[in-house]
Amino acid sequence: MQTAYEQGLGQFNKDRGYGLNVLGAQRQAGAEQRGIEQAGIAADIAQFEQERDYPYKQTQFMQSLLQGLPLETQSYSYYQPTGLQNLQGGLSDVTGIYSLLSEYLQPSGSDSGTTQAGQQYMTKAEIEALTGVKLP
Repeated sequence: MQTAYEQGLGQFNKDRGYGLNVLGAQRQAGAEQRGIEQAGIAADIAQFEQERDYPYKQTQFMQSLLQGLPLETQSYSYYQPTGLQNLQGGLSDVTGIYSLLSEYLQPSGSDSGTTQAGQQYMTKAEIEALTGVKLP
């Protein structure tokens, strides 16, 4: 009887210790599961906050792109030129053409239209006849 009692008590203590070990393992597994779920919740919260704040951050980003740029208002005016101003512009164009062609004019004092080197130049009269404009 004594042997049976001791064996039963030993088995009881073993079972009781096993049960406590199982409870400890369950507690550790529960802590791990809570940690995993907490990480998922934290990621969800961070994603929510990022999406919630996106319009404000986008506005800040666009504003930062514009910093340092010259964005003052500028005013431009255009006035229609008068007939006299148009005429003056045309005359200045003719004068400019004459200046460009002046290097091809015959040197003064000779009406033959050639130089000593035998090159042919247009006379002032020829240019006036060609363009139809009286040169100064």
